[in-house]
Amino acid sequence: MAPIIVSLVRERLFRWPPQHNTITNQRDELFDSEGGISLRVEYALSKSLEYKPGVSTIIVTNFQDIAVFSPPGKSSPEPCFKKVVTTQPILALRVLATAILEEEEALIDVPGPGMEIDEEPILPKGPPIDPNQPLSADEQLFETYHRHSDFDLVTLIRDHARAQQFFRWKEKVQRRYSKVVAHPNDTLSALTNQVGLIIPDFHPVHPYEASEIPLETAKHLTTIRRESPLMTAGLDKILEQSECLTLKIQNILSEGSPRTMCTVYQCEITSIDNKPVSSPSLCLKLFDDRFQMLRSPYDGAEEADDSLFPWWFTIDHIFQANLIAEPRALNEALAYEKLRPVQGTVIPWFYGIHQVRGMFLL
Repeated sequence: MAPIIVSLVRERLFRWPPQHNTITNQRDELFDSEGGISLRVEYALSKSLEYKPGVSTIIVTNFQDIAVFSPPGKSSPEPCFKKVVTTQPILALRVLATAILEEEEALIDVPGPGMEIDEEPILPKGPPIDPNQPLSADEQLFETYHRHSDFDLVTLIRDHARAQQFFRWKEKVQRRYSKVVAHPNDTLSALTNQVGLIIPDFHPVHPYEASEIPLETAKHLTTIRRESPLMTAGLDKILEQSECLTLKIQNILSEGSPRTMCTVYQCEITSIDNKPVSSPSLCLKLFDDRFQMLRSPYDGAEEADDSLFPWWFTIDHIFQANLIAEPRALNEALAYEKLRPVQGTVIPWFYGIHQVRGMFLL
């Protein structure tokens, strides 16, 4: 039976903006001062045995020390454990990696009441800065970068200068452009069925099963079901197999809130693969992450203040909230695909995800 691997890592509990009283300290040692296992390890072991009562081995690590536990069994009536104390954190990571690769382990994240921030974290802070890639001039970057995914967001966590430049770019873009990028009678050209990501072969955890819908609900869906406007116009298959299309904006339906990246329009398709067509009115949802609200940690300061939080932690927290257009649009598209059998009822008809001028539309 494959072992269970439990990671006890420090959690971060804080509010934004940072305040002195927002961090609570909780140590994550595996053993207490007398050499016995800590209360958190006891809790982790109990949860592991709850999850898989017959497991023969439980490996617990805090990415510094390792303890291998053997619960009571036929061959060993008493529980026992072996501990490995190392000054080489990579050793712990190698042990975990080997177990994950060679065994079908179960990773359990044990919650804690609040963990301290490690100024010198064991896990790496990100890739090193490539000395062969000097910082681009602001003017050049402002003209060539059009969305969040144009930036190496992981590298930004390591480099003050690049992070500052990212926020200068955000400020410049939001001053120069309006979130409402299209108006009535404007024309947008798009590449059809383009996501900007390599799409894995997704399989829903809970597939749609029509047989599970109550009979009355199924009858209601059949009653309210309406035909696909594009199918009626004979354009659905043509659009699905096309490479590009042109849209004419008819109306602005929703500008969204200042904290969101989406705007919604009413439109019609005027051409597919450069051939004129006549389509019914459709709804267009446009994802543009340039307008995703992010608070700069600088607030006009030249250098970040590391007195409360290490720099990498502060900027990492900000970018955790940094929503990127591509996966957000893809998530919504996958939801529509999963619900394809009920499109045209309580779910609108969905005609794909397309790319227009660095933005994504549904």
